Amino acid sequence: MARQRARRGFTATALLLSAALAAALAAGCTRAPQERPRIGFALRDFNPPFGSGLRRAVETASAGRATLSLTDAGGQQPAQDSQIESLIAGGALSLVVALASPAAADAVVSRAKEAKTPLVFVQSRPSEEEMISWDKVYYAGTDPEEAGERAGEILAAWWKSDPGADRDRDGAMRIAFLPSGPEGGAEALRAQAAIESLGKAGVAAAARPDGASRRLRSDAGAAERLAALLADAPEALLCGDAALAVAAADAAVPAPSRAGAGAARMGIVAFETSTGILDGIAAGKILGAAVDDAEGIGTAAFRLALVLARGQDVSAAGYAISDAKYAWVPCLTVTGPKPAASPAR
Repeated sequence: MARQRARRGFTATALLLSAALAAALAAGCTRAPQERPRIGFALRDFNPPFGSGLRRAVETASAGRATLSLTDAGGQQPAQDSQIESLIAGGALSLVVALASPAAADAVVSRAKEAKTPLVFVQSRPSEEEMISWDKVYYAGTDPEEAGERAGEILAAWWKSDPGADRDRDGAMRIAFLPSGPEGGAEALRAQAAIESLGKAGVAAAARPDGASRRLRSDAGAAERLAALLADAPEALLCGDAALAVAAADAAVPAPSRAGAGAARMGIVAFETSTGILDGIAAGKILGAAVDDAEGIGTAAFRLALVLARGQDVSAAGYAISDAKYAWVPCLTVTGPKPAASPAR
C-alpha cells in the first residue's frame, strides 16, 4: 500500500511538473513574438532613391529587434495585393506599405483591418477618409506643407539673386504646378505652402495650376504636350516628381525676356530627387528639390510598426504623432551634390 501511495504521489507530481513546464513553454511562445515580432514590408519597389534608402534604413533599425519580411511589387498593384496576403498569412504582426497604386489604399486598409494587423503607410499618403477609417492606420513621411515651404524658399532665393528671373518685369512670379497625381490632398497643401513661403520672403506669386500634366508621363507624345503646356513660358515650375522636373527642364528652352534682358531660364523645383535631378542641378537647368528623407522615413516606419506589433501605443515609438495618425519626418532640400536636412519640427 505504501508503495502504491508513493507511486500515485510520484505520478501526481510528474503531472503537475509537466503541466507547469507546458505552461512555461506556452508563456515563452507568447512572449517571443513581442520581443522580436515579425513585421511585413510591402514596398512599391526597391529602386533608388526612395526604395533603396528606405530598405537600407529598415534593415539597419531592425537588427536584433524584429524579423523582417520585405517584398518588392515592381510597381504593380496586383503583385502587391498578393504579397500583402502572403505577409498576413505568414504571421506578420504589423505591416508597412508603400502603395504601388495610391488608388488601392482603401482596399489595403480594409484587408489589414479584417486581419487585425496594424498598418503604417509610407511614400503615398492616403486620403483623410482612408486614414481615419480604422484606428490602427498610420503614416510616416514628410509633411507636405513643410515640403512646399522649402520649395518656396528655393524659388525665393533664385528670384532675388537672378535679375532675369522676372521676365516681364511685373514684380510677380508666374508659377505653374505640375502634379504627379490627382490634384488635391498633399499636392494642394504643397502648392499653397509654397505660395505662402514666397509671400513671407517678399515675393509675390501669380499661380496657375496645370491639371493636364497628370497624364504627361503615360501618354504618347508627352514631350510635345509638355512643350505646348510651357508655351506661355511660366517663370517658375513646381513639379510633383523627378520625372516631371527632368522633362520640364529638357523642354523649357530659355525664353527671351519680355523686358529685353536676353535669355532667362525658368526656375524648376521638384518634390523628388533622382540622378536626373542631380544632373539637372549640376547643369543649371533645375534649381533644386524638396524631398522625402527615405532613410529617416524608413526608421520612423519601422519604429511605429515595432511598437504596434508589440501591442504598445504608438507614442512608445519616440515620435510626435500629429492628429493621432501622422509621424512627420523633416524633409531634405537638395540644391547641390549633398542634401540638407530641414530644421526639426
